[in-house]
Amino acid sequence: MWESTAYGSNTSKTEFNQTASSSKLLSDSGQLSVILKTCQWGDPKSPFNNLRRLALGRESEALIWMEKNTSEIAPKPIYFDDQQLVMERLSGPDFFSDQKNLADNRKVWERLNNAVNRMHEGGLAHGELRLGNLIFHNDEVRLVDFATACTKNSSFYKPVRWLDRMAILWMKAHIFQLPLDSDELSLQDNHKVLHQWFLKYIACDIPYA
Repeated sequence: MWESTAYGSNTSKTEFNQTASSSKLLSDSGQLSVILKTCQWGDPKSPFNNLRRLALGRESEALIWMEKNTSEIAPKPIYFDDQQLVMERLSGPDFFSDQKNLADNRKVWERLNNAVNRMHEGGLAHGELRLGNLIFHNDEVRLVDFATACTKNSSFYKPVRWLDRMAILWMKAHIFQLPLDSDELSLQDNHKVLHQWFLKYIACDIPYA
């Protein structure tokens, strides 16, 4: 969906600003390895670029929200405008490529569960918690790809938050191969529609690139 460019650790803010006019500086980047996401892909006149622009704006808002309310769970935003977003590039494998090391790994499961709980307590729901959107970064769990995220001010927040919980429970049972407790089984049973939606549209995974 995105045209992404990785800048090395020696790239300066001046070089970033040369790629984006009317950009909004969000933080002092210093020396960072970053990703540049742009809303134009393929034909610049494509009507789909408007949809990409909306998704880019949603992700920018989500990363800003996370930076203010729940730090060290998502990539740090550097700057954005209506055409592009520059954010911290997280090093490390994603859960999709490292599945063999997740079975019976309660320690990683607890870190994942804690990260998602902190995100929800900070007032943000992700909406697409698939394996490829979870990264091991410096031995901690980080979440990426917030194009479907919404804040607690949105009317969609509650169902998206429940969808996140369905994703986490599915991973616990099928990826981490850990037993669900009675409360978790009851939660699945009480939200059958969201659970089935997750199984159909999100559980079939793709890696994060």
